[in-house]
Amino acid sequence: MKYKEFFDNANGIFTTTFGRYFPEDVQPLFGEMNPQEADCIALLQYGNRLLCEPVTAENYRDIVKALFNAKFPNWKRVADALNADYSVTTADSVTETKTGSNTLTGQSENSSLVADKVFNDDTFNDGNRKTDTGTDSRTENTESTTTRTVVASADKTAQAIQRELEIRQYNVALGIIREVVGFITLSIY
Repeated sequence: MKYKEFFDNANGIFTTTFGRYFPEDVQPLFGEMNPQEADCIALLQYGNRLLCEPVTAENYRDIVKALFNAKFPNWKRVADALNADYSVTTADSVTETKTGSNTLTGQSENSSLVADKVFNDDTFNDGNRKTDTGTDSRTENTESTTTRTVVASADKTAQAIQRELEIRQYNVALGIIREVVGFITLSIY
């Protein structure tokens, strides 16, 4: 028997089990999606799948309740992480302080001896000799401080995060629908 022959919008699997037996637990998992909408999505996506032979009108509620009880802690953990309070309305500010110091010390000594004597000249007058001596010293101290403050736009950040959370919540609901229907139907596709 096909899924669409057994379950319809009036007698859907999520309305008859999740909505009836676990109404408080389903809301955090499905967010704004109600059990009737979940049944409609399941019918559209999985309507032509064949049900497993053990699934009957008498026992499908017990099977789905057992699956819910087995999978609920994991589903709840994911939903709690998505529904956690985030402070998205406060502005993020970044303060960067950079302090640097640069010290450069240099010293140079120069000494040269100049004499006017030709290579093969035997007469050399020592009075023509000159000696130059010099000393250079250099000291450089540099110190800089940089401060940068960035404030992000809280409204744009809040809107982006809110949209992302809604998409994730919807994807969690679709994952639960896929897992429940996949559990009671044959996977031949």
